Amino acid sequence: VARRTWRYFSDFVSEETSWLPPDNYQVFHQDRLAMRTSPTNIGLWMLSVVTAQEFGYLTVDQVVDKLSHTMETIAKLERHEGHLLNWYDIETLTPLEPRYVSTVDSGNLLGALWTLDQGLERLVGRPVLDGKVFDGLRDTGNTLKEVAETEGFAGFDAQALDELLQAWESPPERIADSFKLLRRTKDIAAALGNEGRESAGADTQALYWARQVQGQASAWLTIADRYLAWVEILDEKSEDELAGLGPDALISFRHDLRHAPSLLDLADGNVDFIETLQALHGEDHPAAGSLLEWRSRLLRMFEKSKWLAGEELGLEKRLLGNVRELSEST
Repeated sequence: VARRTWRYFSDFVSEETSWLPPDNYQVFHQDRLAMRTSPTNIGLWMLSVVTAQEFGYLTVDQVVDKLSHTMETIAKLERHEGHLLNWYDIETLTPLEPRYVSTVDSGNLLGALWTLDQGLERLVGRPVLDGKVFDGLRDTGNTLKEVAETEGFAGFDAQALDELLQAWESPPERIADSFKLLRRTKDIAAALGNEGRESAGADTQALYWARQVQGQASAWLTIADRYLAWVEILDEKSEDELAGLGPDALISFRHDLRHAPSLLDLADGNVDFIETLQALHGEDHPAAGSLLEWRSRLLRMFEKSKWLAGEELGLEKRLLGNVRELSEST
């Protein structure tokens, strides 16, 4: 239910709607979007974005990107003494007549902004990749399975999808193994979509949901590439090879292979095993010689991820500042 509900926003809020949510979608008779929005709709959209991330449907980067676009649009809207008016045309951004401020809608927006403030604060403190990734894929995959069975696709590889669903139910503990499962997911979802297209000869709901699985996996792999590529270098070594660094280093090594840092910790460089290696840099440590090339590659890749995390954190802070400014004027 959550994944199907999120579809409304993921499908209909985009550059074409000025990153504002349409008021409704008429299925029968007109079969079109109502291209207007209100403060209540805007607040609901913004909370839905943060909630979608908690369900594993969106990455932290996607949340910041979508909501930043929305805040840029809001800054262009005509207001009355700081308050948003009650209805806007989302294609032209002009207020609809009659122009008025609704205390009910403004209150709804304010409550949403207060909640969003807390959500964005928590967002950067959560791991950039964890088990919710596969919870979100399982929701989307189960929807794909239901739709494919209903539409009766001939040649649809239900077994491959069932194997993915089982893998998502008990995802890997190690981050590097999660990357492998995400790559496998992306490839299988692409193959399922191709099989469905060849069988049906046209776009269907099953094809739509296969693309959604593929898109989610791709988005999380982007997170892996930006913020966690150093983990695969870390995974090149065994505990035996690192035993010379001492028991505390091995404990942090095991931890960092299984637990991704938050955006905040990554930007601050708060990753235990990395700090251990940095402390050894340049020291005459018995184990340093054999690890020199590997350590150098690992630290270079970590610095790149750290820089990217800091860049994204800056975008999130700017977004949060804009949200607080809007709440103060609402």
